[in-house]
Amino acid sequence: MSRRRVARGDDTGFTIIELMVTVAVVAIFSALAGPAFREMIASQRVRSGASALTESLWLARSEAVKRNANDVTFTVANGAGSSWNVMIGATTLHSQEGVSNVVWETKCPDAASTVYTFNRYGKLTSGGGTKMQLGVANTGVHRCVAVSVSGRTTVGDGTCSC
Repeated sequence: MSRRRVARGDDTGFTIIELMVTVAVVAIFSALAGPAFREMIASQRVRSGASALTESLWLARSEAVKRNANDVTFTVANGAGSSWNVMIGATTLHSQEGVSNVVWETKCPDAASTVYTFNRYGKLTSGGGTKMQLGVANTGVHRCVAVSVSGRTTVGDGTCSC
């Protein structure tokens, strides 16, 4: 039993028209999906920044209780939210860089507060009752991190309201 090969001639490969149509369809779908991906990436960046911020505040609070110390501080470097430190006295316990492209601003009631000091009971002796708003410019994606006087940290979606 022998097999015969049949010459197909010009039936192999793609024509330039087929290739152009395929590229056009991919470009249209990419253009439609682009804004959704931009907002999703911005949302993940803001969530990551809020999570890192909250974890550092928890660390400062727990270290104050664990060490029975009244001078454990959470300090925003340069007041810009680009990085922060958790310190006990002059010793740095933890340093954290901010998330790229995430804008952070301290909100009400004291917009200038960038130092939070925890006492041995886990309560704030300075900086309490403030809210910090994280967001990505031109996306409308925001998260609000609130630090109560009792030292409790909560995170919510949206902008901070005073």
